[in-house]
Amino acid sequence: FPVTIGGARKHLMDLECKLTTLYFGLLNKGRIVGPTVAIINRDRVIFGDISIDWRHPRTNHKYRGWKVIRCPTLISGSALVLAATGSETFSHLLFDSVGRLWLAGKAGFSQKDFNYLIVQKDTPLLRQILNLLAWHTPKIIDLSKHRHIVVDRMFVGSYQSAPGHYHPEFVSWLRNRM
Repeated sequence: FPVTIGGARKHLMDLECKLTTLYFGLLNKGRIVGPTVAIINRDRVIFGDISIDWRHPRTNHKYRGWKVIRCPTLISGSALVLAATGSETFSHLLFDSVGRLWLAGKAGFSQKDFNYLIVQKDTPLLRQILNLLAWHTPKIIDLSKHRHIVVDRMFVGSYQSAPGHYHPEFVSWLRNRM
């Protein structure tokens, strides 16, 4: 909005910002490798936009590190991936991981649609946040303990924001629940 400075009306800043394009999808027989999170489809292609520490080159590419982790943990049923690189810290946990709960809801899913949550690290803070959000999934799988997981039906959401530009609907959703 215009502000008067020295008798002249000037705009101090543009208050609009572009929001990140969001998506929520299903990977049949999807893989997740950790502790730095890599989301991989059954053709062994890494999704670079949600596998931020693995995106070299910055586009989707083949995963070639199978020698490191040979025996995956096999999960039958459906799992929602909350794991995000850095989510052991409060801000990444709240905005990157918990943001995926909001995104799942926007896509028409609820907690009854998932048998598992896959998290980077199962912590008391994570449990407290899930409790505040009344999210009670039967099983939480800790990526720091199970470094290679294959899931029958793995649901994955994008990051809900560019750094520092949190989606206003998500912020409202979070405020209303906490």
